[in-house]
Amino acid sequence: MKEIRTARLLLRPFRESDYGDLYEFLAQLRDDEFEGYPGITYENGRTYLQQRLDSEAFYAAELPDTGKVIGNITLWAQGL
Repeated sequence: MKEIRTARLLLRPFRESDYGDLYEFLAQLRDDEFEGYPGITYENGRTYLQQRLDSEAFYAAELPDTGKVIGNITLWAQGL
């Protein structure tokens, strides 16, 4: 899957240039009970971007009007 576009959202593969936005939303989840990133710093957070760049399962959720990445989704295919 390359990308999915709606009037309000674009789902697409991650890019190197997404790091600032990715770190911003992951840092907000630092103490989240279900999807936390404890100990995340701007320096070590790059490992999370690399995981997303290396996998076809991760997609950036981008606001098309601004180009800001506001989250991510993971698509796993089982039994294929």
